[in-house]
Amino acid sequence: ENGEATIRVAESDEPLLQRAVDPEPQGVLEIPSVLGGCSVVGLGNSALYQCAKVGEIRMPDTIASVGEVCCWGCSSLSNVVFSGALTNIGDGAFINCTRLREIDFPSTLVSIGKSAFSCASLERVFIPASVRWIGDGAFSTMNGPGLIVTVEPASQYFRSDEGALLSKDGSSLHSWPLRRPIRLDEGVRNIGIGVFWGNQTLQGESVTFPSTVTNVGHHAFAGCGLIEMNLNE
Repeated sequence: ENGEATIRVAESDEPLLQRAVDPEPQGVLEIPSVLGGCSVVGLGNSALYQCAKVGEIRMPDTIASVGEVCCWGCSSLSNVVFSGALTNIGDGAFINCTRLREIDFPSTLVSIGKSAFSCASLERVFIPASVRWIGDGAFSTMNGPGLIVTVEPASQYFRSDEGALLSKDGSSLHSWPLRRPIRLDEGVRNIGIGVFWGNQTLQGESVTFPSTVTNVGHHAFAGCGLIEMNLNE
C-alpha cells in the first residue's frame, strides 16, 4: 500500500508496478522498492494512466524502466524524481502531463521513447551523455511556452544549439525553441514531429528546404502561419 492507495504488481520474479488502483493516488506518490519480497524493477505500461491527482512521483533506485503511456494524462504532475538506475522510458510515457515543466534525467538513461514527453508545458530539459536514442516527437511541445534543451557536452549522439536539440552530426532536428528563428542547414535529413509547431517567427514567411531533407514529421510546421514551402532539389 502507498498511503490510501493500493498498488498492484504483475506476477513475476522481478515485478513491474502494474497499476495503482482505487482509491486513486494523489499528491506525492512514493513508488516502493520492494513488493512481495522482490525488488520493483519497473513501472508497467499504463501503470499511472490518467492519475490526475498525482503531483509528484518519486522512484526508488531499483527502477530500470518506465513503460509505454505509463503516466499519460497525469494532469497535476509537476515533478518526477527519476531512479538513479533508470535506462529506458517508453513511448508516450509522460504525454499530456500538462504541468510538467522541467526534467533532469539520470546519467544512466539510454533511450527515450516516441512522444514520451509530448507536453505543451515543458520549458527545460537536460539530456545526459548516456542517452543514445530519442524517439520521434519525444519533446514535441505544440503551442507551449517554448522548450530549451541542454545536452551534456560529452554526448556522442546528441548536441544542443541555443536550446535546440539535434543529433550529433546535425542531420536530425528533435526540438527547436518556440521563439527562435528557424535555420535549416544543408545536411539536415530529418525534421521531427512537431519540431516547429507554433513558431511565430515563421508567420507570413516562406521556408526553403535544403536538398538533403528526406523526411518531415507530422505537424512539424503546424500553427506557424507559413505561406510557402520550397523544395531545393
